[in-house]
Amino acid sequence: MNNTLHSFYLKGKKNFQILMPSPILDICKLEVKRTAASSTGTGQCVIVCLANSELRLYNPKDKNLIHILKTDVTKI
Repeated sequence: MNNTLHSFYLKGKKNFQILMPSPILDICKLEVKRTAASSTGTGQCVIVCLANSELRLYNPKDKNLIHILKTDVTKI
C-alpha cells in the first residue's frame, strides 16, 4: 500500500486524496450519532491506522483531520 488516502464519489469520480506521514495499515468507517443539542442525524468519519502507531480520525465530508491518537494498534 502507499501513503495516500483516496476518496471517490459513488459514480467513480475522485473526490480528494490526503497524503499520510507513514504507510496505511487499515481503514475503517465510523458512524457517529449526534446528540439532540448539536443536530439530528448521523455523521460519518474514517479511522486510518498507520504504521507509525497512529490512529487518525478524518471527516471525509470536510476533508479535515479531527484527531490523532498515539497507540500500539496495528490493525482495526
